[in-house]
Parts: sequence; structure tokens; C-alpha cells
Amino acid sequence: MTFLVTFIICLFYYIKGFVKYKNTDYKPIFQLITLGLLASFAPMIILQFTPMVINYQPIINGDIAGLFTFTLPLTLFYLISTEELFDIDFFFSRLAYYAFISLGTATLYLWIISLLQLQLTVFKMAQLFIILYFVSIFILYLKEESDYLIRQKLFFERYNYQSTLYQFVNYLSNSMKKTEIEIHILNEIKSVLKVNSANIVEYDINKQLFSAAVHSDISSYIHALPKQKLPIGELKFIGQTYISVIGGNTEKLYLLLLTGKRNHTKFNKNEREWLKTISYLINLSFENLQLVEDLIQQIEYLRCKRTAPSWVLRLLFNIQEQERKRFATDIHDSALQTQLIWYRKLETFYDEHKLTSVQKKELEEIKEGFMDVIFEIRQTCDEMMPPFLKEFGIKRALHELASKAQMRNLFLVDLNTSKLQDNLDNEYIILIYRIIQELLNNAAKHSKADRIQIHLENIENTITLHYSDNGKGFNVNEVSENHFGLSGIYERVKSVEGQIVLDSGIGQGVEVKVAIPVESLLREEVGKDDKDITSR
Repeated sequence: MTFLVTFIICLFYYIKGFVKYKNTDYKPIFQLITLGLLASFAPMIILQFTPMVINYQPIINGDIAGLFTFTLPLTLFYLISTEELFDIDFFFSRLAYYAFISLGTATLYLWIISLLQLQLTVFKMAQLFIILYFVSIFILYLKEESDYLIRQKLFFERYNYQSTLYQFVNYLSNSMKKTEIEIHILNEIKSVLKVNSANIVEYDINKQLFSAAVHSDISSYIHALPKQKLPIGELKFIGQTYISVIGGNTEKLYLLLLTGKRNHTKFNKNEREWLKTISYLINLSFENLQLVEDLIQQIEYLRCKRTAPSWVLRLLFNIQEQERKRFATDIHDSALQTQLIWYRKLETFYDEHKLTSVQKKELEEIKEGFMDVIFEIRQTCDEMMPPFLKEFGIKRALHELASKAQMRNLFLVDLNTSKLQDNLDNEYIILIYRIIQELLNNAAKHSKADRIQIHLENIENTITLHYSDNGKGFNVNEVSENHFGLSGIYERVKSVEGQIVLDSGIGQGVEVKVAIPVESLLREEVGKDDKDITSR
């Protein structure tokens, strides 16, 4: 009696604590203790005391029931000694599932045994049912663990599908063109599902038009698709074709049309799940591409309307510079090197063979043509990625730019950078270089000037640029910002919230004044951690 009262009091306080902490991080601890309590006392209460109360023979004797009580101290020892608890929620979900299945299994086995007419007593039948029940639960747990250990051999096909999904996700992360993605999708589907043919058809919901010809049965079914709302990746068999929606929005649907498999078998569960998963990935990729396209169109619209905010323009110019750098590197490492290789082969052929004077003359012309092409490629690379800008600073790069402009054109450039600080931030260095580069290009194309003056200096927190030439000039009122290459200059100045003043007239040359506000003229040597902090 004393034991029973003590047990009830302990149980009361335990339940009180469980209710208090059930929604906290301590919940798994209480769940484990609950499991230990059930394993310790449930056999004694259910299988021994309860039958005795209703005047039946105990299903298990006291010695066996007493052994279960060791579960509680073992549970407490586990809680004290371990650093990480196993996932008790996962265990309980599996326990409930396996207990439900084992209930039917044990009942079925017991029914089969009863048909054998072994003359078993109710007590023996109960014992047998309990043994079969717990053995079934144990076997199901054992099966799950063994499946996990030998999963790659047992479910090779499934894991092969998973590996293709990983590869496909990796491809999507590096691809930005819808056509390339569609080609890769079709090749992947043909390779994995072993179908005779696969095609992607785009369906315009508003116009009810297809991007390719389809069978009339398929057409009738697809016309009703927006109303039926077929789930992404769900296969539907119509005629001799499988149809699956792999993406879409309120205006369009992207449909995958598959013919039968080469071995004339149906799609199994793994193949259907693979197709459904890859359809979700495709849909997500198409949506992201559409969002990017819409954003680009919106930015271009704002840019054309001259209403784009400065940060958008700055972002576009930064992207443009990165693309210039990448493109210049690609040209230098591929096209230029190929030209040099062929030029050297031509020189070797010229030196090692006896040629007539006519042949030598023709080869000399070809060599000169090669040299002109190589020179033009180098000039293009230098314009896209100035070689002196990063290594030697803005001043030397500008003087090199002016020197090359003088060599190519019939004008003199008087460039004064004595009052310009060299250690500017890289963003402002590129900005100044591109503005002057554009001004010199405009002068070469339109001004017909023979003298150009450029003056750069720092005044407090502002960089000022003064450009003037003695060219033919133009009427400012008749020329828009988009004319004579002025668009790029205006947008670059606007991207840093600067000011630009243009003054010109017929026969009076051109004068441009630019003021660029700079938050910090000097580059500060900051560590990586400091940069991360400031970037936030």
C-alpha cells in the first residue's frame, strides 16, 4: 500500500513537470523518462497485476516482470552520461506505426494457430499473442535498420535516381538560359527513364495555343488543365502519350510529353517519384528565370525613362565591369593565343621553305594581316580591362589612355592629374577612367578637334573633372542625352549621385564639367572581418 501511494505521488509530480515543460527544449528528456517508466512498470501492471485483480492467472510471473524494472535506472543512466539524445519523436512515430501493423500481424498468426486445433487455453493464447506482437514490432525495427545498412545495394535504382537529381540541381545552379535547361531536361529524362521520345510543349492559357503540334485528344485534355489543376509532376496517360505538367503560371503551362518506355513497361513508383521531384525543380528554375527576366526588363525600362535609382545604375555598371573583365580574359586566353600560334607557324613555314618572290610577298601580306588582327585584339582587351589601372593606379592608366588616343587620332591631349589623389577607391577609379575614355571616343568620332584639355583634381570630398576641346561643337538644345555617346556618361555620373554640366555651341567646341562626391577619398586598409562588418 505504501509503495502504491508513493508511486501515485511521484507520478503526479512527474505529470505536473511534463505539462510545464512539454513545449520547451526539455520535452525529449521527459519523453525518454516516460518511455523508461512504461517499459519498467507496464509489464508488471498489465500482464501481472491486472489479470490477478480480475481473478485470472498472471500472463507473466513476478520474476520476469521484475526484470523490466531495470529499464528505468538504465534510462536515467543514459540521460546522465550522453551528450546528445536520440530522436525520441522519430522513435515514437515509428513505434506507433509498427505497433499498428504488428497488431494485425499477431492477430492473423493467432487465427492461423487456432485453426490448427491445438486446444490452447485462453491464458496460453494471450501469452502467445503478446509474444507474437512484440516479436513483430522487433522484426519491423530490425528490417528498417538492415534496409538502411544495405540500402545502396538493395535499392540501387533509387539511389541512382538520387544521384541524377544531385547532378541536375548542380546544373540548374550554373545555368541561366531556359533553352539550355530544356535541352538538358530532355536528355536527362531520356537517359534515366529510357523513353522513346520526350518533348516540352508550351501552352498559352489565354490564347489556348501550343508551341508545337499535338494530337487532338491531348489538345482537348490540355485545354481543361488549368481548370483541373493537375499537380506538378503528376503523370497522365492519354492515347499513347504520358503528359506531365512541369511548370507554369497564370499565363502559361509547360508540359512534358513522353512516349512509352523502350522495354514496354509501365513507370514504377521510383520513376514516378523521380519525375515528380525533377518537375518541382524545373518549375522552381523556370519561376526564378522569369523573375530575373521581369526584373531586368523593369530595370531597363527605368533606365530608358531616366528614372532608375542610383544604386540600380551602380549595380548595372558593376556587373558590366565584371563582364568586360571576363570577356577580355576569355579573348586573351583563347582568340589571341590562337592567332599567335598560327602567326608563329606561318613564320616557321616562311623561314623553312624556299619560296618565290610572289609567294613571299603574299605571305608578307598575310603576316601583316595577322599582326593587325593581333593588335586589334590586344587593343580591345586593353579597352575592356585596362592593364595599368590596377597595377600602377589611375594617373598612369589615364596618361596611357591619352597617349593611345593621340596615336590613333589627329589631336593632342593635355591631361593634368597633378592634383588628383592616386589612392582612390576602386569604384571611383573605374568610374573616372570610363568617363574620360568615353569623352575621348566621342571626340575621335564627332568633334574634329585638334586639341583636348582634361583637368582632374580633388576638392575636399569631391572629384572634379573639366574637359574641353576646340572641335566643331553642337547645339546643346537640339541634342538629347542619348546622342553622341552622352548616355553612358550621364548614367555613370548619376550612379554615384554626381553632377554633370555640358556646354557647347556650333563652332565653339565642347566643355564638360563633372563633380563626383566621394565618401572617403583614401582607401583604408581594413581586415576581412572589418569589411564584413562595414558591408552589413
